[in-house]
Amino acid sequence: MISEPLAGLVVKSQPDAALAGSVIRWFAVAQWFSAMAIGAQGILMGHGDTAVALRYTAVSQWWVLLPLAAGAAYFQDTPQGLLAAWLVAPAVILALFLLRIRHLHRQALSGTPPTA
Repeated sequence: MISEPLAGLVVKSQPDAALAGSVIRWFAVAQWFSAMAIGAQGILMGHGDTAVALRYTAVSQWWVLLPLAAGAAYFQDTPQGLLAAWLVAPAVILALFLLRIRHLHRQALSGTPPTA
């Protein structure tokens, strides 16, 4: 993978470069979900659905990310669990946002007024 040599440019220790390479790989995937969630949140906010966007963000961060990260930090010696938590939370919020957008789209097609 290119992530470890890339990390080796900045980090001199081989074990630290391996860890940094792992973090780069995890974040490369997590940031895709995060970017898509931010875009979906923009759609909801532009539609005027700000309360739902706020609730979904709070759920993702406080009820998904925080417990997963705390559990991973408590039960594991390696950072892989924390990195997985940072991957799961954006994926969850993206799924919630997409479900909400789908719901609003179906309401618009049926002609019913939007509900919270």
